[in-house]
Amino acid sequence: MYGGSWVKQGKFGDSETVDLGRTLAHILNVRPPNGCEGRVLTEALR
Repeated sequence: MYGGSWVKQGKFGDSETVDLGRTLAHILNVRPPNGCEGRVLTEALR
């Protein structure tokens, strides 16, 4: 995931592509889409 100052640089081994939807919803402070799987990648956020 590429971003500004709100995303840490580096690799996070326990992340999956399905985690991006929930993580972006969290960053934007919106509800994740219905049926959205995955988790918020809190370890990648500042």
